[in-house]
Amino acid sequence: GRVLMITIAIISTFMSVFGAAGYWAFGNNTEAPVTLNLTSAWSATFVKLALCLGLYLTYPIMMFPIWNIMESSNPNLQTDSRQRFLVRAAVVVVSA
Repeated sequence: GRVLMITIAIISTFMSVFGAAGYWAFGNNTEAPVTLNLTSAWSATFVKLALCLGLYLTYPIMMFPIWNIMESSNPNLQTDSRQRFLVRAAVVVVSA
């Protein structure tokens, strides 16, 4: 629980700072998504990659409750790690 809470806090802070920085930089003319306002400089590319990384890392956190529900409702998934892996992989393929 503690690691999950810390991770969520870090990601939430990252997203909030990114959004506030976008509004601060562009004011009322901010386009959505804010990355449309960025130029093609290396710093803008870095920001876009950082945002992508942040979004990519939130996926497992969002899926964690779903996997817990699925695995608790099916006893086979609790004991068979191969079957659990296959079900999780299928959920990722379908939902990603």
